[in-house]
Amino acid sequence: VIGFKNDCSEAVIGYWIRASATNRGFVTEACQLLCDFLFKEIGLKKIAAETLPENAKSQRVLEKVGFKETREQRLISFPGFPTERIVNRYALSFDE
Repeated sequence: VIGFKNDCSEAVIGYWIRASATNRGFVTEACQLLCDFLFKEIGLKKIAAETLPENAKSQRVLEKVGFKETREQRLISFPGFPTERIVNRYALSFDE
């Protein structure tokens, strides 16, 4: 999933994978390819992602690709959850 800011200066990416397909590197590889494309072909300067604080696997994917935790948190709604959840924000800049 990719979302763009109105001025297209930043993208926010997200991903989900079936539990039976985890720990095979699929998400890390796809995330790396997507970030390379967004930087080199689209010309973005910054990409962001958000993860639940307890989702260590997702955080590890982002860290492997080069994302850094920004220490920002916000409340968002997730499909299937009855209440808003806190997420941690990560960012990756083209110059990193």
